[in-house]
Amino acid sequence: MKKILFVLSFALVSIFSATNTQAITRDGFLIGFDIGPSYMRQNDLWDKGAGIKNNVFGAAVSFYLGGSFTPQWALMGMLVGAGGPSKNASGSSDTLSIGFLGPVAQYAYERYLLRFGVGFGSAEYSQPDISVNGNTYHGNDRSGFGGFISPVIELYQSEGRFAMDLNMKAIPMATEGGFAMISSLGLGFSWY
Repeated sequence: MKKILFVLSFALVSIFSATNTQAITRDGFLIGFDIGPSYMRQNDLWDKGAGIKNNVFGAAVSFYLGGSFTPQWALMGMLVGAGGPSKNASGSSDTLSIGFLGPVAQYAYERYLLRFGVGFGSAEYSQPDISVNGNTYHGNDRSGFGGFISPVIELYQSEGRFAMDLNMKAIPMATEGGFAMISSLGLGFSWY
């Protein structure tokens, strides 16, 4: 599956790069979103005792809003959400959801961008109480601070200040008693 995604991504980049040589003007207001598959991991002592599967594939969506203060630099607020199905030791289904909110800087060089920042995140399971081997585990809403890094390549740029991109995100977060992480591949749409 990873090889197929890599080949498809490379083909899309090649096609769009060859057909569109326009450079976009980045200044002023910036708004956008992206969506794509994700891989999430959340691990702490609660998970180990409750037997929760902490490697989850799902979907992620991001929204961002901000402004460019030079053609190369922008500052924006970023909201990222990811979720997917999981199972615990008792066999019942849970949903793992992880969110991230924080300020993100963007550096642009032609079609290549790098987004990075720090912020606040939270990881949560839908089923709060689990009994395993006579022990009851209550609640699982872990929050903490984390980082954000995302290399981006713009596949298409229009004269109307619109850009379509392919991006990868890594968001590691230190949570109460453990850690959480979102990794995702997204197709993004931005307006400058």
